Amino acid sequence: MALYRRGGIYHYHFWVDGTRYRGSTKKTNLAAARRVESLLLAQAEEKGDVVLRKRSPLLRDFKSRFFEWVEGNTTLKQKTKEYYENGWRLLKETDVAAMRLNAITKDDADRLTFPGGPSNHNNALRTLRRMLGKAEEWSIIKAAPKIKLMQEHARERVIDAEIEAKLLPFCKQPLRDVLMIMRDSGMRNQKEVFRMRWEHMDWGNKRYFVYESKSPKDGDSCQSVACSPGTSGAVLGAKEGWIFPSKRARMGI
Repeated sequence: MALYRRGGIYHYHFWVDGTRYRGSTKKTNLAAARRVESLLLAQAEEKGDVVLRKRSPLLRDFKSRFFEWVEGNTTLKQKTKEYYENGWRLLKETDVAAMRLNAITKDDADRLTFPGGPSNHNNALRTLRRMLGKAEEWSIIKAAPKIKLMQEHARERVIDAEIEAKLLPFCKQPLRDVLMIMRDSGMRNQKEVFRMRWEHMDWGNKRYFVYESKSPKDGDSCQSVACSPGTSGAVLGAKEGWIFPSKRARMGI
């Protein structure tokens, strides 16, 4: 090991397993510089040169490498890839997108909030957890934080034909269309049906992409549902944008 001064700042210089490490301790005091040098040496022996790199990339910059891996991974299902894409759509608007990978902590993840319910929240957190896990695997960060997911609840009630027959006489439009779509597709009301948009409809295959949801069967996959003639008619009638727009809400729903 060796310490030397340059411009009043002590710099370190040592070798571990044939690899040379050198840089600034950012200390002007010799005793403090020696403590930094000893810590860096111990970390280099444990994890290689990960901790000695001056800067890890921002999460939003690391996104490109991560999705290159996602797209090139033949073991991942297409729905899983779409799930990560949707997770990044949610993450890119948060503060962690502008943070460096080695600075993101469990507390940062716990403070994140997202629109929608727990499954939507967990979509973003699973994506973040996967990205940080790959960063650790690729020796970009020393260790990924342990990110805790929110508890999710499965559907507890089903509107069957009998319940639908009792409700319809009291339903006006657009409530009749909402009830019909819920029955035909199995989508939830507030989170999925109320948020339906024209551009999420696959007319060729007569399927609707539930953009902020996931399939209970696939666990971490985005969901698409088959559309009945009634559902297709309701979407077609909207012509564009929100299927069930609100006149009071600023965002239209």
